[in-house]
Amino acid sequence: DGKDVWKAAETGTNDRDHIVTGWGAYANVRDDRWSAHVKVTDAAPPIVYDLEADPEELRPLECVPEDVLRLLQKRVEAVIGERPVVFREYRQRHTARSMRTYSI
Repeated sequence: DGKDVWKAAETGTNDRDHIVTGWGAYANVRDDRWSAHVKVTDAAPPIVYDLEADPEELRPLECVPEDVLRLLQKRVEAVIGERPVVFREYRQRHTARSMRTYSI
C-alpha cells in the first residue's frame, strides 16, 4: 500500500493489524496470530504458522481453519491481485543488486 513502516521498526508501535511483504515469487502475510508464506505464481495453498503456538515458525499447520485461509488470501490479494500472478517482464534494477523488479 506504499505506507512507511519504519516507525514501527524503530519504536515497536504499529497502527496496522497485518503486514504483507514480498520477495521474488513469494509473499508473506503476518499479523499477531498468523504467518502465511504464499507462492504467488501458483494457486497452491499457503504454508501457515500459528505464531501463538509456534513463534519461531518451525511447525507449519497441517489443517488450517477455512476462515483463516480466506482472511490470509484476502490480505495477500489486496496487494498483488488474484493468484496466480503471471510476471510478464523481468528486469534487474542494477547489475550489482540482487533485488528484482517485476511488472504485473
